[in-house]
Amino acid sequence: MGSMSGAAASLRRGNRVIQDRMPIRVAIEADTGLWSLTAPVWSLSPPVVAGPRVFLPVGGQLAALDRDSGEVLWRGPIHGHDPYTSKPAAVTVTDRHVIVLAVEIPWREPPQARRAQLTVLETGSGSVLHHRPLNSYYDHVSDGRTLVVRHMGRGASGCHLLSGYDVASGRTLWRRPFVMHGRLPTAGPVLVVRGEEREVRAWALRDAAAQVHGFDLRTGRLLWRRDLGDSTLLAPWRPDDMQPTLVFVHSRTDRRLHWLSPATGESVGAQRLRRRLNTPFLRVVDLGETVWFGTWLSHVRRVRPLAAPQRPVRHRLWAGGLALDESFAVADGWLYAVDGAGRLWTGRADRDHGGLPRPLPRWILGYGGSEHHGCLTVAGDHVYARLPGRGFGGRLVALRHGRRLWQRPAPWKRPVPCGRHVLLTDRNSEADILTLVDGETGLGASA
Repeated sequence: MGSMSGAAASLRRGNRVIQDRMPIRVAIEADTGLWSLTAPVWSLSPPVVAGPRVFLPVGGQLAALDRDSGEVLWRGPIHGHDPYTSKPAAVTVTDRHVIVLAVEIPWREPPQARRAQLTVLETGSGSVLHHRPLNSYYDHVSDGRTLVVRHMGRGASGCHLLSGYDVASGRTLWRRPFVMHGRLPTAGPVLVVRGEEREVRAWALRDAAAQVHGFDLRTGRLLWRRDLGDSTLLAPWRPDDMQPTLVFVHSRTDRRLHWLSPATGESVGAQRLRRRLNTPFLRVVDLGETVWFGTWLSHVRRVRPLAAPQRPVRHRLWAGGLALDESFAVADGWLYAVDGAGRLWTGRADRDHGGLPRPLPRWILGYGGSEHHGCLTVAGDHVYARLPGRGFGGRLVALRHGRRLWQRPAPWKRPVPCGRHVLLTDRNSEADILTLVDGETGLGASA
């Protein structure tokens, strides 16, 4: 069935060492080839799928697994990661490097007191190339070659900074004072952020003075600046292998959704909004040719930023607008949206009928209240909907072309697409379990 393997790691809870070696067990079903991995409770972070491998933080280590068999190919250390006092490790994978950020949880301290450890390993062998501490860490983005970290100053004397680091060597490439508004978006050759390029003490933020800036990701050089008034820079969802071709900005001043060129900051187009809205939620499909955006109101709309001006396709929701950013999805020509009453609706995304998307059967209408409310995950032509239940109960429902394929008990974490399969992370009182599940049938290996 499987075998036990371990490597040196140091897990601590307070000053007490939990265990010196982190055991994991991989079980493989002989007839289906599906596998599951079992590790000590509270040790697993979300997996990252890159090509034929799965990269899985396990306690204070990173394990590289074969995607098809679950075989452990190598294990390397993650400096500064403790599953009891750290956030789940953030992993970015390139052809040559695996970039891992371990971020401490600042108990009884403000968010700007967070510290992080950067560890860079070789993708093929798991050998550590370098590691370094990152003080006053807030968040980060990376294109695989350059890592940009946002630092938030501590106390009354701390300044906000953006720093660029070379991934291969760990050396600092550039630093500049910058007060950001919102989160760092996905990085491309140009880092697009909204804020003020000035030295400012912590919490001394002036949202009205913020502008949209474009910086060269590698050198930190300012390329362009745009003032769009009271606005929000939107980081649209997109597949991991797509480079952002447009920058989307929602301006409440002129009630428009603007899309800009990331290279120059020049306007490519805009969509007039009939009302003064809260921040829209974006989904980008068809390699950026089609953009869907939804709001807290009662519509989900489609626009084509690179095509000739046209009337947007609109779909009305029955009970108010979207519940969360993850409350709508587009997959293989079908639109899925969760309305304000927690009901999931679906319909053909390319039909401009101006009415309601047809409801799914009644079994899927009862979302209810939960932190997973509205969580939809797209994987090719599949959509996975997490339906909450009492306590830690609930169901995971797989959908395709507006219809249910299968359902099973909901996992602890949101599903991770893995080719024609999906990875589910579960947790019980004794262990964490990662299971490879067939996307067509919902079957998985037994732990």
